[in-house]
Amino acid sequence: RKQLNFIFCQYEKFDFENKIWTIDGNLIIDRHSKFKGCTFNFTENGSISFGKHPSVTSMIGPGPIWVTFENCTFIGCNDDYWQGITYNVSSVDNGPVLSIINSTIKNAETGLKILTTNRFNGRLNLNTVTFDNNNIGAHFVGPFSMKEYILSDCQFKNGDIGIQVDDFPRNDDPLSTHRAIIFD
Repeated sequence: RKQLNFIFCQYEKFDFENKIWTIDGNLIIDRHSKFKGCTFNFTENGSISFGKHPSVTSMIGPGPIWVTFENCTFIGCNDDYWQGITYNVSSVDNGPVLSIINSTIKNAETGLKILTTNRFNGRLNLNTVTFDNNNIGAHFVGPFSMKEYILSDCQFKNGDIGIQVDDFPRNDDPLSTHRAIIFD
């Protein structure tokens, strides 16, 4: 088992397949990365975020970072709740392009928290993602249009709140552009 607090180095991208990690702290992904068939086990203060690590001068070059999780599992150690994934496009100039495909996010305080400002500068693709037993499955915070997101065939089950949406000043129907969102 590896314990990672963050990822950063001089390489332009990471490709991981069938790896298992235990995360104690915040895993910061600051490079183009693809994770396929990986399992992330989190302690109760474990989380994932995207962007530049505070102690690094400037690792992110021009343009967004692209991060893909495919066939991955995100779960708390010993079924404990962990913090969740934070997709904060308010904190970077070129927001990350995040894709989560055929994956499960389980036992998190907030499975996926999406934070934006008035200017949306990232892209999010959730395709066949199961949010299982999270206090909040997905939490959208900020004045933005949901048209910048793709949610397809996602399932929310066994949790307190499936999707929580805050602050939509553009009179958008936040779920009108998405198909097959299932709540159990």
